[in-house]
Amino acid sequence: MSENYFKHLDYIKNIKRWNTWPFCPVMKKGEKDIDNVYGVIHVENLTTIKKANLFILPPTKQEFLALDGWTYDTVEKMVTDGWEVD
Repeated sequence: MSENYFKHLDYIKNIKRWNTWPFCPVMKKGEKDIDNVYGVIHVENLTTIKKANLFILPPTKQEFLALDGWTYDTVEKMVTDGWEVD
């Protein structure tokens, strides 16, 4: 695994380092369509990425959780799939 892999993995797993706690903005490496690259991880479930922009999140937690997204078995699988801290 590359140094970048471990850097992103470490950051996502250590929520105390998140500058935007309780959210962590991520983006999919190599994606071109700006509407589909951004995601947000919420502190309650580190293996789910919601399709959202950190600066225009829905006003309620219920609306946030209802957003489309991606779910992985582990944070390691998420990072392996190309998600990186933005």
